[in-house]
Amino acid sequence: MNGTNTGVMLLRPQDGKNMIAGVGRTPVIIPVDFDETCQEAVHVTRRLEEELGGPLFLRQVIDLPSPGRERRLFVAEAQGDSFTGRTWVPADERRAEVALALRSTLNGAELPDRFCDTVVDEILEAPHLPWCRPDWLTTLRTRLNAHFGEPTDIQPYKLRLGRVILRAANSNGMYEVHAAATDGVAAWAGDALDNAEARGLLREWRPELIASYPELGAELRQAPLGTSLAVLGDLSHWAMAMRSMTELQIRSSMTGSSAVAVSAGQLASRFRDCTQEWKSTQLLAGGLGARSLDWIQDCVAEASDILDASVLPQVLVNGAMTGFTTYAAGARTQISEWQPIFVGHPFTILARLLSHRSGALARHPQAELARPFVGTWLRYGRPADLSKEVRAGIVVGSAIQAMAAWETGRAHAAPAAPAMGPQIAGWCETILRRATG
Repeated sequence: MNGTNTGVMLLRPQDGKNMIAGVGRTPVIIPVDFDETCQEAVHVTRRLEEELGGPLFLRQVIDLPSPGRERRLFVAEAQGDSFTGRTWVPADERRAEVALALRSTLNGAELPDRFCDTVVDEILEAPHLPWCRPDWLTTLRTRLNAHFGEPTDIQPYKLRLGRVILRAANSNGMYEVHAAATDGVAAWAGDALDNAEARGLLREWRPELIASYPELGAELRQAPLGTSLAVLGDLSHWAMAMRSMTELQIRSSMTGSSAVAVSAGQLASRFRDCTQEWKSTQLLAGGLGARSLDWIQDCVAEASDILDASVLPQVLVNGAMTGFTTYAAGARTQISEWQPIFVGHPFTILARLLSHRSGALARHPQAELARPFVGTWLRYGRPADLSKEVRAGIVVGSAIQAMAAWETGRAHAAPAAPAMGPQIAGWCETILRRATG
């Protein structure tokens, strides 16, 4: 296949079983060809519906190992009576054939042991997630219609490990539904976000919570104000948001918040535990070996020591902040996502900010995007070696991103879930690149 994608595994629930689209009695992966900028779930969903010819719900996006280019497997569920012209095969009864179909689409790429089998197991067990439960969307739509007193349209918007964000729209405006599995809480989204002082600081930055549906694991929020920075692509808006984020962090350092920062020793120990699990599950097999992971551990420990000795304070850090999650409306800034959030060195935010500069921001160099944030901090304190501290912040921030992905993802799937492998490997490679200059 050409392009950046592998294909679509199209499923349909029937009598409690997963049915998969096939040819005759053989399951197939339906080829697709997307532009590499087509990343957000709402755009992917629209494109899949155009290519396949019917309404669907995008359940999962799985990054696949493929040297030299990005490849993704989309797992979509047919909605209503759509796709009646396709042949449907019981997927649970043909797991080996589904794995074979996936393997054939990768055209001989080097794969970890049992990669395809584990991917298939993860996909077919996905209905334990709340948005894949029978009638979950129907119940949610009923609740929203009752809340607003009029029909409300719901469309998938973004997917993350263990949770999904949907957009809801009616004549009153645009809203977001944040849904998460109820059988686990992300370890990086706890104390800092729940702290009373933090909630006060974040009130203007977070879209307002309107209603909660605990039995559905869902919350209804206002949609973020304005337009995302990734769409605007304007350095003046970007600089304003970065300076605003700095002021928020500085205020958080002055509140005497009871949320405690993770020390260098605790962080290094936590990261070491994660890397041991990656080794035991062969999560990064065929990529980063045991010796590389040991070196990465040393890089994280050294960077943590550098940040612990910094003159800059420990502050609230939103590890989900990117050009796509940050919205600007005049002088106001809002961020739509807040996981992971933690108390740590301010420069750790740069790990995700600079790694996810897609959209119109992609044309700007990383140094140019970092300048307004780092420059604002320099008015409050100047590190002895600024470039060294910036690199250390990105190294530690990347380690936190890798750990957060692992700890969140394993709460909702088998610990060896291969969908996490490429994501964690990417953060590990960032650590190596930054640590070596």
